[in-house]
Amino acid sequence: IGALFLMHPWLGWLSVLFCAVQLVLGFVAHRMQVRSIKAGQRLGLEASQYLQAKFRNAETVAAMGMESNLRLQWMALNDRYLEQQAASQEAAARVQSMMKWRQYSQQGLMLSLGALLVIDGKISTGAMVAANSLMGIALRPVGLIVQSWNQFADAQAS
Repeated sequence: IGALFLMHPWLGWLSVLFCAVQLVLGFVAHRMQVRSIKAGQRLGLEASQYLQAKFRNAETVAAMGMESNLRLQWMALNDRYLEQQAASQEAAARVQSMMKWRQYSQQGLMLSLGALLVIDGKISTGAMVAANSLMGIALRPVGLIVQSWNQFADAQAS
């Protein structure tokens, strides 16, 4: 990032802004995913516990002819669990799409700012291309931190 400040202060500040945006989006995405995963785990546990409790009295349930009702109740609980899992996967796909959009937008904005500075004669075209590459290299460690954030949080929760 320091090299970008040396090329032009605007390039440096833009990369700092991108770094902050990346960290904030990573934090928000993590919070969204954790809530969704916990809700799915809770619903799955609820369905499993319901079925286990009924299996303890399987002979009584069979003798009274309540299997079909038991099956319907369990299927309703399991359907809620499956719906939550689908919603969780959809949220994960949305987060991934948002991160890709952010990455492409960053590159486009950095090239746009570089082109503006080239037009004003403040940097050369080579510096514009180099600034885009340097920004990608400078933000790669931040991206790795954001990606491994979920793994760290999962390990901490265990």
